[in-house]
Amino acid sequence: MPLNIESENLNKDFNVSNKLYFRGISNKKILKDYTSIIFALILSVLLCCVLIFSYTKIYQTINESLIHTTEDKIALISKNTNSFLQKAKTLVLTNAASIEYLFEKGVDNKAILEYLLYLTDSQLAKIDKSFTGVYGYYRGEYLDGNRWDPYANGGVYYPKERPWYISAIEGKREVSIASPYLDLDTGNVILSVTKLLSDGESVFGLDVNLANLSNYVNEYLAANDFNYAYIIDKKGTIVASKNSAETGLNYFENDSDKDILN
Repeated sequence: MPLNIESENLNKDFNVSNKLYFRGISNKKILKDYTSIIFALILSVLLCCVLIFSYTKIYQTINESLIHTTEDKIALISKNTNSFLQKAKTLVLTNAASIEYLFEKGVDNKAILEYLLYLTDSQLAKIDKSFTGVYGYYRGEYLDGNRWDPYANGGVYYPKERPWYISAIEGKREVSIASPYLDLDTGNVILSVTKLLSDGESVFGLDVNLANLSNYVNEYLAANDFNYAYIIDKKGTIVASKNSAETGLNYFENDSDKDILN
C-alpha cells in the first residue's frame, strides 16, 4: 500500500510538471507570434510612410519641373515678342529721323509721300511681313504709304483723333505703341508704333498686323500641348490670341476675362 501511494504521488507530480512545461511552451509560442505580428505591422507602417514620402517627392519634382518648363517657355515667348516690337520701334525711330532730315532740307509733302511709298513698297516686307505700311501726319496733312485716301468720295477722317496719333502725342517724342485697334483701311486689328516729330505736331507711324503674332501663339500652343494662351499689354488689351476675334478686347474690363475663358 505505501508503495502505491508513493507511486500515485509521483505520477501526480509528473503530471503537474508536465502541464506546466507544455503551458510554458504554449505561452512562449503565443508571445513569439504576437511579436512577429507587431513587427510586421511596424514594418508595414514604415513601408507606407516611405511610399508616401517617395510619391510626394516625385510629385513635387514633376510639378516643379513642369512649372519651370512652362516659365521658361513663357519667358521665351516674352523675349520673342519684345524682340519683334523692338524691331518695329527701331524702324520707326530710324525713319522718323529721316523724315526730320527731309523737313530740315525743306522738301514738300509730295516728296515725303514718295518716301513713305518707297518704304512700304520696297522695304517693309524685307524686314518683317507683319509690317504693313508707314504713314503719318505732316504739316497738317495725312499721308499714307499704302496709298489709302481716307478723303476719297467725300470721306471724313480726323487724324488727330485716331489712336495712333494720340499715342504719339502722349509719348512726348519717345517711340510709343498704341493699344490694338481696328484699322479703317483694312478692317484688321492692328498695332501702331509711332513717334512725334520735333515740330510737336507731325507724326511718323508704322502699322503692325497682329495676325502673324497670333499665328506665333498658335504655333507655340501646338508645339507645347497647351490649350490656351494670349499676349496682353500693360493696359490689359489682348495683343495676340488663339482666337483672333479676341484681339483688341480688354482682359480686365467688363468681366471679359470670363468670356475669354468660356
